[in-house]
Amino acid sequence: MNDSIVVLNAGSSSLKFSVYSLADQDLTVYVIGVASGQTDPNIKPGQIEFEAYQGTDQSTPVAVQVADEGKPVTIAGLQFTFVRERQFTGLIVAKDPGAPVVWAGAGLLVLGVIMVFLFPMRRLWARVRPVGTGSDVRLAAASHHDLGFESMFQSVLAAVQEKGR
Repeated sequence: MNDSIVVLNAGSSSLKFSVYSLADQDLTVYVIGVASGQTDPNIKPGQIEFEAYQGTDQSTPVAVQVADEGKPVTIAGLQFTFVRERQFTGLIVAKDPGAPVVWAGAGLLVLGVIMVFLFPMRRLWARVRPVGTGSDVRLAAASHHDLGFESMFQSVLAAVQEKGR
Protein backbone atom coordinates (compact mmCIF):
# COMPACT_ATOMS: atom_id res chain seq x y z
CA MET A 1 0.00 0.00 0.00
CA ASN A 2 1.48 3.32 -1.10
CA ASP A 3 0.06 6.43 0.62
CA SER A 4 0.75 9.84 -0.87
CA ILE A 5 -0.51 13.29 0.02
CA VAL A 6 -1.46 15.60 -2.82
CA VAL A 7 -1.52 19.35 -2.17
CA LEU A 8 -4.02 21.30 -4.27
CA ASN A 9 -2.66 24.43 -5.89
CA ALA A 10 -4.71 27.44 -6.95
CA GLY A 11 -5.86 26.78 -10.49
CA SER A 12 -8.47 29.25 -11.66
CA SER A 13 -10.73 31.56 -9.71
CA SER A 14 -13.18 28.73 -8.97
CA LEU A 15 -11.05 25.53 -9.00
CA LYS A 16 -7.88 24.30 -7.38
CA PHE A 17 -6.00 21.26 -8.62
CA SER A 18 -2.85 19.19 -8.52
CA VAL A 19 -1.25 16.81 -11.01
CA TYR A 20 -0.04 13.40 -9.80
CA SER A 21 2.15 11.49 -12.29
CA LEU A 22 2.66 7.73 -12.10
CA ALA A 23 5.46 7.12 -14.60
CA ASP A 24 5.65 3.34 -14.05
CA GLN A 25 2.00 2.98 -15.11
CA ASP A 26 2.14 5.75 -17.73
CA LEU A 27 -0.73 7.50 -15.96
CA THR A 28 -1.38 11.11 -15.01
CA VAL A 29 -4.07 11.87 -12.43
CA TYR A 30 -5.54 15.31 -11.92
CA VAL A 31 -6.98 15.95 -8.46
CA ILE A 32 -9.53 18.78 -8.75
CA GLY A 33 -11.32 20.60 -5.94
CA VAL A 34 -13.46 23.68 -5.62
CA ALA A 35 -11.74 26.84 -4.38
CA SER A 36 -12.84 28.25 -1.04
CA GLY A 37 -16.11 30.16 -1.31
CA GLN A 38 -16.81 28.92 -4.86
CA THR A 39 -19.28 26.38 -6.24
CA ASP A 40 -19.19 23.88 -9.08
CA PRO A 41 -22.17 21.86 -10.38
CA ASN A 42 -20.08 18.67 -10.71
CA ILE A 43 -18.17 18.87 -7.41
CA LYS A 44 -20.26 19.43 -4.31
CA PRO A 45 -18.96 20.49 -0.88
CA GLY A 46 -17.10 17.61 0.76
CA GLN A 47 -16.17 16.07 -2.61
CA ILE A 48 -13.19 16.04 -4.93
CA GLU A 49 -12.82 14.95 -8.56
CA PHE A 50 -10.16 12.62 -9.97
CA GLU A 51 -9.37 12.59 -13.71
CA ALA A 52 -6.96 9.97 -15.09
CA TYR A 53 -5.15 10.32 -18.42
CA GLN A 54 -3.20 7.52 -20.13
CA GLY A 55 0.12 8.30 -21.83
CA THR A 56 0.80 11.68 -23.34
CA ASP A 57 -2.77 12.21 -24.59
CA GLN A 58 -4.18 14.79 -22.18
CA SER A 59 -7.28 15.56 -24.25
CA THR A 60 -9.57 12.70 -23.21
CA PRO A 61 -9.52 11.20 -19.73
CA VAL A 62 -9.69 7.41 -19.38
CA ALA A 63 -11.60 7.79 -16.10
CA VAL A 64 -13.39 10.56 -14.23
CA GLN A 65 -14.64 9.92 -10.72
CA VAL A 66 -16.04 12.22 -8.02
CA ALA A 67 -15.13 11.01 -4.53
CA ASP A 68 -16.85 11.74 -1.25
CA GLU A 69 -14.78 12.50 1.81
CA GLY A 70 -13.32 9.37 3.42
CA LYS A 71 -14.72 6.93 0.80
CA PRO A 72 -12.14 5.22 -1.44
CA VAL A 73 -12.64 5.16 -5.22
CA THR A 74 -10.84 3.03 -7.80
CA ILE A 75 -9.58 4.72 -10.96
CA ALA A 76 -7.51 2.88 -13.60
CA GLY A 77 -6.78 0.10 -11.11
CA LEU A 78 -5.61 2.48 -8.39
CA GLN A 79 -7.41 3.29 -5.17
CA PHE A 80 -7.77 6.96 -4.09
CA THR A 81 -9.29 8.33 -0.88
CA PHE A 82 -10.21 11.95 -0.31
CA VAL A 83 -9.12 12.96 3.18
CA ARG A 84 -10.26 16.48 4.02
CA GLU A 85 -7.82 19.35 4.26
CA ARG A 86 -5.88 19.67 7.48
CA GLN A 87 -5.90 22.88 9.50
CA PHE A 88 -2.56 24.49 10.08
CA THR A 89 -1.00 27.68 11.34
CA GLY A 90 1.79 29.40 9.48
CA LEU A 91 4.24 31.46 11.49
CA ILE A 92 6.95 33.70 10.18
CA VAL A 93 9.82 34.61 12.46
CA ALA A 94 11.94 37.37 11.05
CA LYS A 95 14.44 39.97 12.21
CA ASP A 96 13.66 43.41 10.93
CA PRO A 97 16.64 45.77 11.18
CA GLY A 98 14.40 48.78 10.54
CA ALA A 99 12.16 48.11 13.56
CA PRO A 100 14.02 50.47 15.95
CA VAL A 101 13.57 53.34 13.49
CA VAL A 102 9.84 52.62 13.25
CA TRP A 103 9.51 52.45 17.05
CA ALA A 104 11.46 55.71 17.45
CA GLY A 105 9.19 57.40 14.91
CA ALA A 106 6.08 56.10 16.69
CA GLY A 107 7.43 57.37 20.02
CA LEU A 108 8.12 60.83 18.56
CA LEU A 109 4.63 60.90 17.08
CA VAL A 110 3.04 60.10 20.44
CA LEU A 111 5.26 62.69 22.17
CA GLY A 112 4.22 65.31 19.62
CA VAL A 113 0.53 64.59 20.13
CA ILE A 114 0.97 64.85 23.91
CA MET A 115 2.77 68.19 23.54
CA VAL A 116 0.02 69.58 21.32
CA PHE A 117 -2.60 68.89 23.98
CA LEU A 118 -0.53 69.79 27.06
CA PHE A 119 1.18 72.88 25.67
CA PRO A 120 -1.27 74.63 23.35
CA MET A 121 -0.07 77.40 21.08
CA ARG A 122 -0.83 80.80 22.62
CA ARG A 123 -0.79 84.09 20.72
CA LEU A 124 -1.00 87.58 22.06
CA TRP A 125 -1.15 90.67 19.87
CA ALA A 126 -0.26 94.15 21.07
CA ARG A 127 -0.89 97.35 19.16
CA VAL A 128 0.84 100.43 20.49
CA ARG A 129 -0.01 103.86 18.98
CA PRO A 130 1.24 107.21 20.16
CA VAL A 131 -1.54 109.42 21.52
CA GLY A 132 -0.52 112.88 22.62
CA THR A 133 2.22 112.54 25.22
CA GLY A 134 1.36 108.89 25.95
CA SER A 135 0.51 105.69 24.15
CA ASP A 136 -2.60 103.74 23.40
CA VAL A 137 -1.96 100.05 24.04
CA ARG A 138 -4.44 97.47 22.85
CA LEU A 139 -4.09 93.76 23.55
CA ALA A 140 -5.83 90.96 21.71
CA ALA A 141 -5.63 87.20 21.85
CA ALA A 142 -7.07 84.13 20.19
CA SER A 143 -7.71 81.23 22.50
CA HIS A 144 -9.16 77.91 21.51
CA HIS A 145 -10.29 75.90 24.51
CA ASP A 146 -7.25 76.86 26.61
CA LEU A 147 -8.33 77.12 30.23
CA GLY A 148 -5.01 78.50 31.50
CA PHE A 149 -4.77 81.26 28.92
CA GLU A 150 -7.17 83.67 30.60
CA SER A 151 -5.10 83.91 33.79
CA MET A 152 -1.93 84.45 31.72
CA PHE A 153 -3.67 87.16 29.68
CA GLN A 154 -4.88 88.91 32.86
CA SER A 155 -1.33 88.92 34.32
CA VAL A 156 0.10 90.43 31.09
CA LEU A 157 -2.68 93.04 31.09
CA ALA A 158 -1.98 93.94 34.74
CA ALA A 159 1.76 94.27 34.00
CA VAL A 160 1.07 96.58 31.02
CA GLN A 161 -1.31 98.71 33.09
CA GLU A 162 1.24 98.94 35.94
CA LYS A 163 3.99 100.09 33.56
CA GLY A 164 1.65 102.63 31.96
CA ARG A 165 1.08 104.53 35.19
